[in-house]
Amino acid sequence: AMVDTYNAFVRHVHKAMFPDHDNLFFQTLPSLRMQHRGETVVPYHTDSADGHPQGEINFLIPLTRMKGSASMYIESAPGRGDFAPLDLHPGELLRFDGNNCTHGNKPHTEEEICIRMSLDFRLIQVGEYLNYIRRDEGPTISYSKPNVSDHRPVAYIHGDYYQLMRLASQHHS
Repeated sequence: AMVDTYNAFVRHVHKAMFPDHDNLFFQTLPSLRMQHRGETVVPYHTDSADGHPQGEINFLIPLTRMKGSASMYIESAPGRGDFAPLDLHPGELLRFDGNNCTHGNKPHTEEEICIRMSLDFRLIQVGEYLNYIRRDEGPTISYSKPNVSDHRPVAYIHGDYYQLMRLASQHHS
């Protein structure tokens, strides 16, 4: 049921934000971020440095209040270094360039927020995805990162990290 709800939501985002694109690749399963007090969940990074393809677009949906240190810090443009915490309420949707803009967490010290949770996912247009697949070095693989994620190796390709969303039908592959 969760996967069906997620797929329906991605379809809604696809229709609302990319109406001129019949097909988009989307992250097969969203990333659940949980930041307890005293923890740093995601160290500062750009997604491209972790092997994500250029053109990928990040989305974040807070499940709890995000503010101050119980949030994510993102620079306003690539290389600016002017990090500011997000100030978001549950259910809002943030679109950002995590591929090129450095982002991450500071240790969570907010007293009124026990745990910060969000769902993060990524979309990439078909042309950008094909450019990535056709490059000389081929697709990259995401590996578990100590204190950040624990998962099997995942290739940034269709059928593994990505699925194809087709607006013309209710199905994806």
